Amino acid sequence: MLRNLLYLTLCLTALPGLLPAQQKIVFPDGSRVCFVGNSITMAGEYVHYIRGFYATRFPDKKVEFINCGISGDVTGGILARMQPDIMVHKPQYAVIMIGMNDVQRPLYPAKYNGIDSIDQQKKAALALYKKNITEIVEYFVKNKVIVVLQKPSIYDQTAKIPQENLYGVNDALKTCAGYMQELANKYKLITVDYWTLMTDINKKFQAKDSSFTIVGKDRVHPASPGHFSMAYQFLHTTLGNTPVNTIQLNYKTKKVEKGIQVSDINFGKNGIQFTSRPRSLPFAVFPAPASALDFVPFTRELNTELLKVTGLPSGNYRISFNDSIAGEFSAAQLTEGINLATLNTPEMQQSKQVLDYCLKMKALEGDLRQLRHMEYRTLYKLPNGNIRDSGIAILQRKLADPATKQNERPPAERYLKNKPNEEEMYKEWDTMQEHLYEINKPAAMRVMIEKI
Repeated sequence: MLRNLLYLTLCLTALPGLLPAQQKIVFPDGSRVCFVGNSITMAGEYVHYIRGFYATRFPDKKVEFINCGISGDVTGGILARMQPDIMVHKPQYAVIMIGMNDVQRPLYPAKYNGIDSIDQQKKAALALYKKNITEIVEYFVKNKVIVVLQKPSIYDQTAKIPQENLYGVNDALKTCAGYMQELANKYKLITVDYWTLMTDINKKFQAKDSSFTIVGKDRVHPASPGHFSMAYQFLHTTLGNTPVNTIQLNYKTKKVEKGIQVSDINFGKNGIQFTSRPRSLPFAVFPAPASALDFVPFTRELNTELLKVTGLPSGNYRISFNDSIAGEFSAAQLTEGINLATLNTPEMQQSKQVLDYCLKMKALEGDLRQLRHMEYRTLYKLPNGNIRDSGIAILQRKLADPATKQNERPPAERYLKNKPNEEEMYKEWDTMQEHLYEINKPAAMRVMIEKI
């Protein structure tokens, strides 16, 4: 389905009502979920991990996660682009994180401490935030869009790093988080608390290394481990612990005690063979965010597929999948249970392919968001969010001007390259969304456990 992002009048249909407070939720098949926010959302990384988790854990639920982040945006910007940039997607769910720019960080250098006029501006910024975030939530509620609130990620004012420390920004973000909680209580909304999670991680690890930061070296933008930690918190809050897929065999009694996905089983003299038909894929954690596994219990809570075999004679056993060796384990380890989600299985290889594909989707989505960013933050900044055709001419003149700064040229060139192809890019996005849910279906595996 093509999206005309320029001028579209929406006909909203009735959707499910409000969720009970902190009810767990799995987005239903066919859902469209808009992630609304600023540069941290526009970067798309935590959204990418959530998309990949759903594609691997819930292969039969076709959920479209749509990035509606704009770098530098504030609550007023969200209200201005509500119709042409968010509601145009006809979302059933709106996931909101905003505040990092609303608190007006330029007001917080130490040189301004104690200046009454600056203090008044800080208070006014928070008051405007409260007014606008209330309007945003009420708009979605009125239009039957289910809201999930994300308390802002932190500004790191405790790490000992070279970047100037705008002390007080994180306290202001805590106030923003409090306003979100008030709205959550009023409208019975799920809240995902990034502020507390990231503050606690910093406290724990900065006790050992004062230069540690769960966000980036600019104190604002999380790197990959920070984004992964955020994705964990989102999944932990909205899903809870996902059910562990367990295959439990008893070699002594020759019985399958648990594992409806097991068939064609053969208990032999030196081991066991069977066919497994997994219901989902494990989540392949790539190197960039891998250190986050030290910060959050992602594997234990959300990425465990147990193979347990009791009654085996003592000794060591080799596990193979489709004749490919995945590892060697003792009878005691097999009795306790092996997490297949940590092994190099055919499932894991398929998971890597799915998540690689999600990265390609993220790259295309990044190009589409850059179009919106240029239009809403650089070219027009109109109250009604309309896009003028003169944007291309403006950028062409800008690039022809020798006085234009070098760092302003790449974004303009990227926009001019992609803008004429916008409709084709959205066609490609829809095709990729469909293909994602074609390549994510787990295949049957032949499993062999043989004594060494």
